[in-house]
Amino acid sequence: MSLIAAAQRPLVTLYALSGGVLMAVPTLRALGERFTFEQVVVACSPSIEHVGILRSIGFTQIHPLLAPVAAPATGDQPCTQTFHIEPLLSLARDCDLLINLTLNEFGGDSFSALARQTRLPSIGFHAEADHVIGTRLHMHEMDRFFEAHRVFDRRAHLSGFARFPHRPDAGRLWTRLREAIGPRRLVALHPDTKANKTWPIEHWADWLQRLWHAEPDTQVALLGHPASAAASAFASDDRLHDCRDLPLTANFEVVAMADVFVGVDSCMLHAADLCRVPVVGIFTHRYPPAGYGARFADSESLEGANPPCDVAPHALWKAYCRLRDRQLRGLHHTANSAPCTA
Repeated sequence: MSLIAAAQRPLVTLYALSGGVLMAVPTLRALGERFTFEQVVVACSPSIEHVGILRSIGFTQIHPLLAPVAAPATGDQPCTQTFHIEPLLSLARDCDLLINLTLNEFGGDSFSALARQTRLPSIGFHAEADHVIGTRLHMHEMDRFFEAHRVFDRRAHLSGFARFPHRPDAGRLWTRLREAIGPRRLVALHPDTKANKTWPIEHWADWLQRLWHAEPDTQVALLGHPASAAASAFASDDRLHDCRDLPLTANFEVVAMADVFVGVDSCMLHAADLCRVPVVGIFTHRYPPAGYGARFADSESLEGANPPCDVAPHALWKAYCRLRDRQLRGLHHTANSAPCTA
């Protein structure tokens, strides 16, 4: 039996932005169930929201140690991120396997150095892993992460582990929001993210007026960062509920109870996907829907430039109408996978 197959206590390293953390959820849950959540040691970013997600999945040994260090650009090489591995070395002493879920663009050569110094067998994205996680053309990021678990079980299905890690107080949050909006249709709207993936605010204002003209009773929950200019660009309206002052994971719970999610490629979209909330998403050529779109939920996707300013408001409206009409007819279509049966 190989050292990888015989391992019982892995060190899992995951540094990612919030969307990446959510796309790694099925893999994390699968690893936790295989080794038991108490036996898995997880090193992650110092984000309190990411720690909360890991705790909601079931992990108990969570160490927010992965604070990246930018390595300066040299010659034609762009600036990259690395990590101080010294804190990880002490964690690794009690472990018998390294599973690195940090993508190369975030971790550089740090995890190869960690594997060399600990002499642990390793699985991961780093170049010197004993089992390097590869990629296939058009592979979705969720499937890419899941290759780490398929080392142990080739018959495992991603959908069997793709359940959203709800907050312990999710039920209370849902009750409060439902009291505010009543029984009416709820659209979760996330208009802003990184500049290279954000749709123009004036386009969102146009789309929102189309929505309210066609569906005057529909309520909209505005999600995102409180400092964004989104709210000021929209006319004051009792049907618009600004949820941006809520914590990130609370925004995820708003998404979970929505009838449909409409927004840019972001962690909010991935939360909707894991919750099987129908998705209308705007993507870019750099981050196309084949790799970053809905993996489980019924969806409509629009792909544009970087940023996607060339996507017209009427195109988003038509996509929304197609999805809405399928919902009304009770038809469920998912382009990338069969519905989750877990």
